[in-house]
Amino acid sequence: MEETQRLDRINPRFKPEPPEPVQKKGVPNFVWVILSCVLALIVFTVVGIIWISNTDDAGAAALASESSQVDSAVTSEADSLLAASAESSDPNMIDAPNLVGQNYEDLKAAVSSDSTANQDYQVLLSTKQFSDTIPEGGIISQSPAAGTKMAKGAEIVVVVSQGAAVRTLPDITGKSLADASEAVTSAGFVPTKDEEYSSTVAAGSAIGYKEVKAGSQMPYGSSVMIVISKGPDPSLSSEDVSSGTTPSGSAQQ
Repeated sequence: MEETQRLDRINPRFKPEPPEPVQKKGVPNFVWVILSCVLALIVFTVVGIIWISNTDDAGAAALASESSQVDSAVTSEADSLLAASAESSDPNMIDAPNLVGQNYEDLKAAVSSDSTANQDYQVLLSTKQFSDTIPEGGIISQSPAAGTKMAKGAEIVVVVSQGAAVRTLPDITGKSLADASEAVTSAGFVPTKDEEYSSTVAAGSAIGYKEVKAGSQMPYGSSVMIVISKGPDPSLSSEDVSSGTTPSGSAQQ
């Protein structure tokens, strides 16, 4: 203290310099960069965990749905097999026979003639249709189909052929009216009658058709006129009869 006072007296201008304040050091910049990266990594990790969790839940739900569908299909198949097994062992169930191509009238007569109580089936006509492949009267289709299980004694509904839609006129020359009409009807036409004199065809026999010829193609159900001979025309002379002259008619053989 005395020394200081002495120095002050010696050099009054001399004063000791105050100590420099201590500077506080801040956090380096690279530390903030590292902290930012760590924080971003944590955020991404949390988001990823949430996304994976949701995906697993959806996958589990889809897997459960697929398993349910498989179980349902297996159960349905098992039920079908059990039902088929039960039907095959049931004496009241039979396989439907194949009736396609058989004549409906003949089949119906055969079934009707069976008076036993154990008839396997009945035949029921549904409708008739034209067919170029199944002859008239033949069965085109049936329900239930052949081979299908059906109750014993049940009805089989059938569609019957009317034959071709376009028919050919048969040759009837020289036939009696009854025979000619039957031939025309069997061919699918509706016969009508007309008469003409003829020096070449005996009375009561068919001369031919009027306005059409045998072999002509006509729609099913068409009406055709059969011309029947009345014998020679009495108004003609013997010379006309011998020469085969006939009145101008329209009968065509």
